Amino acid sequence: MYPRPNDAMAAKKKTIEQLEAELTVLRQSGRAQATVSIANNVVRWIGMGWAAYCAVLIARALAGQSTIAEFGLKLFANAPFANAVGVLFGGSGVAYGWRQKRLRQKTIERLSEPRIQLESLIDPSRSSSLLTRRGETPPSERH
Repeated sequence: MYPRPNDAMAAKKKTIEQLEAELTVLRQSGRAQATVSIANNVVRWIGMGWAAYCAVLIARALAGQSTIAEFGLKLFANAPFANAVGVLFGGSGVAYGWRQKRLRQKTIERLSEPRIQLESLIDPSRSSSLLTRRGETPPSERH
């Protein structure tokens, strides 16, 4: 937020020389910002081009040779190992989902009491949604 001019500042007006000097500084600042922006983009694109060139050189050098990537493909072609990796990642995903659900329910439970009190102050005749404190459907409503 910019400061508001008070009476003392309002009485003091800038001269034409001061305004021209301020305009010159603003123009120089704009030019400097534009130059830095252009230089930033040039460096970024040159860096990406250099990385692509290096990737091409690596691909040419390794063409037709046996690499660790080939070993990795053979390892994942092994069915028991691939199944174990799948079970590991799948189980990790399920455990992560359960943990997130539990944290979300605890947060809802922690935040629900103040919200309920505030709503009852605003509208004492407000009816309940019948959700549990954790935001779940009540057992009597589940099918």
